[in-house]
Amino acid sequence: LLLRSRFHPAPIVHASVGDGMAWRSHRRVHRLYARAHGRRPSPEGCRILSADLAKDPLVSVVVAVRNGAATLPRCIDSVLSQGDVPVDLVIIDGGSTDGTVDCIKRYSDGIGYWVSEPDDGVYSAWNKAVPHIRGDWVCFLGSDDRLADPDALSRMAPDLRRRTERVVYGVTHVLDDAGNMRGTMGEPWPETRAGLSSQMSLPNPSTFYHRKLFDVHGRFDERFKIAGDYEFLLRELADGDAYFVDTL
Repeated sequence: LLLRSRFHPAPIVHASVGDGMAWRSHRRVHRLYARAHGRRPSPEGCRILSADLAKDPLVSVVVAVRNGAATLPRCIDSVLSQGDVPVDLVIIDGGSTDGTVDCIKRYSDGIGYWVSEPDDGVYSAWNKAVPHIRGDWVCFLGSDDRLADPDALSRMAPDLRRRTERVVYGVTHVLDDAGNMRGTMGEPWPETRAGLSSQMSLPNPSTFYHRKLFDVHGRFDERFKIAGDYEFLLRELADGDAYFVDTL
């Protein structure tokens, strides 16, 4: 078991070992391709834009959730407890029936935008979020994920403000349901680039996408069930570079 990366004294994100977005081994994208089937239900939900929020957030954090009432409060608390970095929180709920919406409403004063309606999966949810992000950078979390501590974004902020790369990433610690360390994701860019041709070697929960990426490359391809982040990042990184933050 890896307790800490030898490159990091502290992680950016703690991710659940059971979260498919955070802890998975990707095979080649064409092997994971799958189309969504069935007719989408009529959307129902609530949209809220809070006024008393950071005016110029550096980072938007997008949380995609469905029936995540048990873990979502911890995720939200980790975002709203960030210290000196202005942060914008966007939550896209896929029509939960377990009390998730009530949880979101309790935190609505700290949420920039939220909606609850049926969707076609995580990349559908992320695509819904993109028009509503206000930060220069965005990271995508699942309701099982959380920022590691109140200084996580502060450690990333200097590099986010000065780097010219449009993808910046840190480290993710993977925990089991009991909170025990199961592994660490996130290596320097040469090692990460070497693996990117065959698998998703970037730790997506601690990967920050510059908002310009969505102007250049469009949206996530919703035909993918679990590899849409990988395919999207390949559009940028096939010929470009990412930057690994190794001074946390």
